[in-house]
Amino acid sequence: MLAISVEAKDRLLNAICVIIGTIMLYRGLMDFFLWGDDPVRKILGLIFFGGVIGIFLMYRRRRIGFWVFAVFDFAVGIIFIFILEDIWHHHVWPHIMFAAVFVPFYRDFH
Repeated sequence: MLAISVEAKDRLLNAICVIIGTIMLYRGLMDFFLWGDDPVRKILGLIFFGGVIGIFLMYRRRRIGFWVFAVFDFAVGIIFIFILEDIWHHHVWPHIMFAAVFVPFYRDFH
């Protein structure tokens, strides 16, 4: 098993939070502001913003952040599959991977 230092693990988690948080923030802004008056896209934008809050809490090493992010991430998948009837692997696979990336860090959250 590969062992890394605590500092390296913290830097890796910070980088992951910044990268995925930026993606979620971008998607939230795009869906909330650029889709006109489509109520589903407004809700989707708010859900993405909720995901950003979850990531911020994980950045602060709060365990509740993982669960907040997971719930909002799950909600994104539900909307894309059942409401927008989008091809699921276009939007759902990335969100499954986003949540899975944080699992190894779960024990580090307080």
